[in-house]
Amino acid sequence: MKRIFMLMLCMMLFAVPAMAKEKQAGLLPEDFGSRGILLGETVTEEQMTKAFGAPLFDNEISVYGVHVRYYQFRKNIKVGIRMKDNTVCDIVIKDEDYVGRDGVRYGATPYKIEHTYGKCERTLIEGQTWYIYHNEKNPKEKLMLEILAGVYTMQSWRITSLPLTIDEAEEEEDWESRDLDAIEMRNQGIDVTAIEARNRAEENNPDERWKKGARK
Repeated sequence: MKRIFMLMLCMMLFAVPAMAKEKQAGLLPEDFGSRGILLGETVTEEQMTKAFGAPLFDNEISVYGVHVRYYQFRKNIKVGIRMKDNTVCDIVIKDEDYVGRDGVRYGATPYKIEHTYGKCERTLIEGQTWYIYHNEKNPKEKLMLEILAGVYTMQSWRITSLPLTIDEAEEEEDWESRDLDAIEMRNQGIDVTAIEARNRAEENNPDERWKKGARK
């Protein structure tokens, strides 16, 4: 009887750390950035050089209407800076030697990914399969992990706040325009409290936003 009790105790001791480790699966603020370069933050070229080395070149492009300056670094890493406010908006990593949190890297299995970041449905975008995790504090910020179809191993990273589709871009443009309108009215001394309250209510109720769009 004593031997059985000791065996059960040992099993419980092994099970508790495993359960605790399982509970740790989930997103952290650091997941929405790389080497200290975080989405939404203003960075200098010096800071990026410290994180990724000197940039090889930079170029400017428009991504669904958002003007972005991309800095290309060695080992297939590039960082996009939103030109409007000079903040980080896109980080693309195709370096096979790059290692993320808890050892997630090129070739990682779905089990490893979900064990680190949590459960996630696969999403197909332009023929590519992705795990897409959203920042709860800022849903525009996304951690995207590209998965090789058929083999289901990780191929690349993308950490972005840019829209992924035309629909997302149009929605973002609509809300930015409304924010600018409210700022302009406030500058003219107009009380916009009711308007802002309505906007917040619609933002928290997607059905109402859809209905309003359908009535236009």
